[in-house]
Amino acid sequence: MKKLFIIILLSFSIPSFADKTDAKDEWTQKTIIGLWSMMEAYDEANVLDLKDNGKATLYLFKCDNKNKTYTSAGDEKYTYEIKKGELLLKELGKRDVSYRLNIKRPSIVTMELQYNMPNSELDKITLFYIKNREIKPLCTYIAKNMVERNRTKN
Repeated sequence: MKKLFIIILLSFSIPSFADKTDAKDEWTQKTIIGLWSMMEAYDEANVLDLKDNGKATLYLFKCDNKNKTYTSAGDEKYTYEIKKGELLLKELGKRDVSYRLNIKRPSIVTMELQYNMPNSELDKITLFYIKNREIKPLCTYIAKNMVERNRTKN
């Protein structure tokens, strides 16, 4: 009798868990649409443009903080979906997922994407993004200027 009670209790809690995951993915899907500038990592600062039609463009930039410049390194086109707390990017025309990124602490202005790299020196890397209005990378020298401007305003 006790086992039957536990099975019944579990059967009610499992759909509830699935509903919460779906609701979180739905909120993330709505919130994530827009331009996201990545904080510089290893001299790269990309901008991810996520559209509401499931298409994405990744604008690639190389940062030169010494000379306070950046250069465009082109762009890549993807389709995307949010599933179980992950951002899945597929290169256009490909069937397999190109990038599987864990979405950590998403908000309407910031998000962290964690990229697992099992066959690399680094086990994983966390990339920090800020919602932006323009396709402009957040190289270190640009981010420092933004912080300084905000300090002088306050």
